[in-house]
Amino acid sequence: MVCLNHYLIIENSMFKNLYLSSLYKNSASSNDTIYLLITRLVKFLIMFRFVFFLVVVTFCLLYGISPSFDNARKRDNSTLRAAVYEYRRFTNLTDNQLGVKQVNLRAYAKAIQVASHNGAEIIVFPESGLFSASNRHIASLNYEYIPEANGSITPCIDWDQESSPSSSQIVHTLSCLARGFKIYVAAILGEKIECSLLSDPDCPEDGHYLYNTQILFDSTGKLIAKYHKTHLFFEPANNIPKDPEIVTVSTPLGKFGFLICFDIHFEQPALSLIYDEAVDTILFGAHWIDELPFLNAHRVQSGFTIEHNVNLLAAGVNDLVNGALGSGIYVAGEGPIVYTADVKKSGSRLLIADIPKSRKTPNEEDSETESRFIKVIEHLDEPDEASTYVPWELALDIFNHTVLTHQSDNIVSCTETVCCELSYSLTKPSFTSTYYLLAKRWIRPTTKICEQFCGLVAYNQTDYAYTTTDQFSYVKLTGTFAGNLSIPSVVTNNFELIAKSKWNYVHKDNVASISFEKLDQPLVGVTLYSRNEKDDQQL
Repeated sequence: MVCLNHYLIIENSMFKNLYLSSLYKNSASSNDTIYLLITRLVKFLIMFRFVFFLVVVTFCLLYGISPSFDNARKRDNSTLRAAVYEYRRFTNLTDNQLGVKQVNLRAYAKAIQVASHNGAEIIVFPESGLFSASNRHIASLNYEYIPEANGSITPCIDWDQESSPSSSQIVHTLSCLARGFKIYVAAILGEKIECSLLSDPDCPEDGHYLYNTQILFDSTGKLIAKYHKTHLFFEPANNIPKDPEIVTVSTPLGKFGFLICFDIHFEQPALSLIYDEAVDTILFGAHWIDELPFLNAHRVQSGFTIEHNVNLLAAGVNDLVNGALGSGIYVAGEGPIVYTADVKKSGSRLLIADIPKSRKTPNEEDSETESRFIKVIEHLDEPDEASTYVPWELALDIFNHTVLTHQSDNIVSCTETVCCELSYSLTKPSFTSTYYLLAKRWIRPTTKICEQFCGLVAYNQTDYAYTTTDQFSYVKLTGTFAGNLSIPSVVTNNFELIAKSKWNYVHKDNVASISFEKLDQPLVGVTLYSRNEKDDQQL
């Protein structure tokens, strides 16, 4: 462990020194010999850092040196300790995609090290955390060969210098990290599959398929699962699989299924994973951009686990200026054990918690809630306090919006296939914020999916409220939709989730309702979001 720990510290220092030297390069004198020597030495070391890393890992493995701080992981065999990494990507080296990828890969290595140190048995990473691919040319340079995930290949030990594909650096490194730190690793990268129009009429003109791909290594570094994202969200570089892939894998940690970001909005493959394959936990990586007032990432994640009674390990990208954040560890039917959605400061965060290996039945009691291990480790990279949260917003005027004017009332708002009913009582005689009952059914112009909205939301003079002081002694929100799936959410200031233990959710057929009494927290929003996939249109 000491050798790997020192390696990570040394490499981190090298990258920081190189980056800082580039910032001050213009101020250095051309005769500054010391500056030139140091810069050249750092560049030389960085050029060969990957070889050095492999040598260190190989040495540790050959001599039986465990890189894990906590190998015992003593706890109830019915639970697993999971980690999710909300990562603020490094993107400064825009002219050097290889450099960007390797800096981010080093950050993944550090997160794996820290998760293992805290006893985690699995870690989940976000979508597009290693690099971004805005077009097929950039994607083809960064995407990798990924072998079949049939449990027969451990890239870290099966690929030597002669047989290792030169384009599979990430796959090889993650395999070594999983094996070295004895931890399951779920990551999302790009897969490149060569093809020919001579034998495959669907082969793209550039001669390869490019897929947004989630992979899982077990704690020996073996590749045990591979999933291609089914529902792309403005990803011109990527290809869509011919059929939705239902990928599951049974492990000592439970049965896992896989979804990537936009997939969570669709019946397939999600419902097959939950109701046909009966997975215990879904591994979910995302680059989610929040959209007010319904679709913050953590609200969707939590509502998904409550609606479908499945565990969820969700890791997202942290990019506040573009509205991207939100990660968590969620238990079936309960919502979050721990989550992050801090709209006031940016930075990477590692969340660690114990969850049941098997998902509970809907009415099963969980006696271990109070004794669970929960840990949040902030700023594995350096925080960026200057970032401002800039989410997307749906304008108030697109909804049927009815303003609340009385201390207590019953309001009904219907539009097309959606009917939204609200009964409420305000704790004090008057409002400090403006509240609206919103109802809407539409085909979203950009993605052509059919969405249905029903919600009570706080509003300021010009935009949706982040904070309020208003409290309600009673609320019951009922939505009647076309279709029978919905995502419930109740949030307080800065969109923090109100614990599921403080409100009730009932869903039968196409009617869903949220209710509570004597809530002692300010109320920013109570929302039901529903999809009617049958009415989706062709994009």
